[in-house]
Amino acid sequence: MWRRASSPTPNDLHAVWGSGESDVFAVGAGGTVVHFEGRGWNVQPSETARTLRAVWGTGPQDIHAVGDGATFMRYDGARWTRQAFAVPRPDDPINVYGVWGNDGRRLVAVGGPRSFVFVNDGGDWQMTYQDAGPLDRSALWGRGDTLYEISTNGSASRIARGTIAGTTLPSFANTAQDVWCASQTPGCTQTTGSSQPLLALWGRDAMNIIAVGGQGTIVQKTSAAASFMARTSGTTAALRALWGIGADVWTVGDGGTIQRSLDGGGTWQAEESGTTQPLRGVWGTSTENVLAVGDDGIILRYSR
Repeated sequence: MWRRASSPTPNDLHAVWGSGESDVFAVGAGGTVVHFEGRGWNVQPSETARTLRAVWGTGPQDIHAVGDGATFMRYDGARWTRQAFAVPRPDDPINVYGVWGNDGRRLVAVGGPRSFVFVNDGGDWQMTYQDAGPLDRSALWGRGDTLYEISTNGSASRIARGTIAGTTLPSFANTAQDVWCASQTPGCTQTTGSSQPLLALWGRDAMNIIAVGGQGTIVQKTSAAASFMARTSGTTAALRALWGIGADVWTVGDGGTIQRSLDGGGTWQAEESGTTQPLRGVWGTSTENVLAVGDDGIILRYSR
């Protein structure tokens, strides 16, 4: 059952991640960072007023949050500090939407509006790719050395697969077999299974990937499938985030929508959230401890 937790902020929350059940961070509008330490949620000073869009870490003393205005933040277990990044042009709008790493050896972030890719190998962040645009790299997920990213031009999306070592390449992808395009895209042999913009992705492993997006879109690529296949989601609400463990997968979105799959993404059923607020992030530690966050600082917790 989903229950509403006491939130210390009225600001929109965009993402949630934790190192464990009693060490969870949610980030959002105006540089908001809230932390759960086992007893309740508390606001942490973040040293930025920029909206934070994503959060990820390797452990309790190495948390990374990224966001608007080329904002890169790191938490060392004691405080948040802004990491250095030299903006190519001071008037250049750079928003960062996703961050992921490989056990701390290399961090990768993606953003827009010109298909930006950023890498951090232990020092300052460096931009390794930008395009003429407009194109947002809007989501990033990885497992081991394999990365998947979503690029969206406003109306349609592309999914690319690559390696963390290859993040200086324009699409991460080395071959046409590592790119999936919106339906009927000229020159693309593999499809995402949807013409809707895709907003988030997650995988059970490096080959079994689920992506969600506009109009209740859910598409899945299984290890045996060349292309993504559309799944029936049971909703027309935009789906903005997903997370899973084993065969249990949750996706959340507009209107307080929560859909759950018990078979690894094949079929989906609605769960009652108790809210109509848009939900923008979801993460958990087990099938008995899942958190969803969204607008107006809402925090929901699922437990049996």
